[in-house]
Amino acid sequence: MLSCGVVLTVLLVVFQPQGVYSENPHLLAQEFAGAPACESCHAERDLSTAGYNIWEEAHKSGHAFAATLPGTELPSEIFRDSIPLPPDSPSWNEYAFVLGGYGWKSTYVHQDGSQLTADANAQYNLETNEWIGYHPGESLDFDVECSRCHTTGTSLEGSWNGNPEDSLGTFNELGVRCEGCHGPSSLHATRRFSTSEGEVRVLKERCGDCHNNGSKESPIPVVDKFVVNHAQYQELEASRHGEIGFFTCATCHEPHLALKRPELIGIRCTGRSLEPIRQACQDCHTLTKTNHPAPIACIDCHMASASKSAVGIEYENGGARGDVASHIWRINVTEAPRDSMFTEDGAFLKADATGRPALTLDFACLGCHTESTETLAWAASYAPSIHLASGTPVEDPAQPSARQGIKLQPNYPNPFRSQTTLVYELSEPVEIVLSIYDTRGREVIILDRGLRQAGTHAVTWNGTSSAGAPVASGQYMAQLRTGSVRRHRALHLLR
Repeated sequence: MLSCGVVLTVLLVVFQPQGVYSENPHLLAQEFAGAPACESCHAERDLSTAGYNIWEEAHKSGHAFAATLPGTELPSEIFRDSIPLPPDSPSWNEYAFVLGGYGWKSTYVHQDGSQLTADANAQYNLETNEWIGYHPGESLDFDVECSRCHTTGTSLEGSWNGNPEDSLGTFNELGVRCEGCHGPSSLHATRRFSTSEGEVRVLKERCGDCHNNGSKESPIPVVDKFVVNHAQYQELEASRHGEIGFFTCATCHEPHLALKRPELIGIRCTGRSLEPIRQACQDCHTLTKTNHPAPIACIDCHMASASKSAVGIEYENGGARGDVASHIWRINVTEAPRDSMFTEDGAFLKADATGRPALTLDFACLGCHTESTETLAWAASYAPSIHLASGTPVEDPAQPSARQGIKLQPNYPNPFRSQTTLVYELSEPVEIVLSIYDTRGREVIILDRGLRQAGTHAVTWNGTSSAGAPVASGQYMAQLRTGSVRRHRALHLLR
């Protein structure tokens, strides 16, 4: 269990915040009790209803770490790596706190309220373990508009840094703690989020207060051909799911469990492992998918990573992958290029005659099928019949057959946490080497080597190096080679 009480007590003393909450968190002044006060009831009692310790599990999720105190020993079971001190910075005393750091990126806030916006060393991306620029040349403050989604309960009055003249606003706790979603203790009885018709809408809107980018009503924003981070509410509302009255974020997501880091989730009192997804696609959609060469889930295609928080990757064949799952679900199965997803100025996703956007096959197929030979034309020959029980993919005569030479299939699952399987096919006996490389081109491990017979071969990788040590989370590349022929697949490891 995390020792939050000491940290939160210090914050309340230093910042002396004033809390507010409503559907617009700036409107209603109320009394906050603080997350430790919730623990006394919701730690053990909820075992009998939810089946798990709600308070403990919620404090392992990314919400609790939307803002963190720097310079302290961060819980290794939560953070993959320690958040590093920015280059050329003298000490952690220079900073008030770090934004993020749970799975995507970290940005840094000075004691005076200004955010670090160095040209190249301001934002730390956890997936690639590299520093990049963050709004270079701009002057940014961490004010109440930022704190409403990174802290618990905000007020327009005063400044969290102790200088009221700075008008940065104040807050109750770092990170989104219990009352950040449920409201202050005085609203306790009306913020249980039941499944009644009125509460369903409140629940969706409450998530949407932060999981939007710009405005809940605006079109879905795009930057550099990726959907902008935090636009999940807008994506949901623009989808068929958004038109269903009872459908909310919690329809699929178990709200108190870690989604980005499910390996942190505890065990039910019955001994059954918990899952961060409470309802799977197949619970509502009965489709038979038989003609994909490797086992995949619905979300691998329909929730392809088309959004970018920190890292967006573009492949040689036009495929692309961001680091945030899409909530559009709809796929354009034609040969339409990626640019057709966007408005003419490239600033928003473009809706069709039905008012809904759709992912192109650049994300839905080529984000996993990253070989240069696997083009949009190739993907469009398979995609329309992917759900048909009797459907047979149409061979593109311009592309080599999968049985000619060597073929490396997408690994499954991908992303993966403990183990993934790679399948390769050979048209004749041949000497092969199957290796894993990191993003710097360094060989991590050789998984298979030697003379292999014609046919299909499966090899597993458990995320370790040749020395047997676990490797860090991030992007890796599988390479299958024989003579001058090379085949590659992108692997995404999550710890």
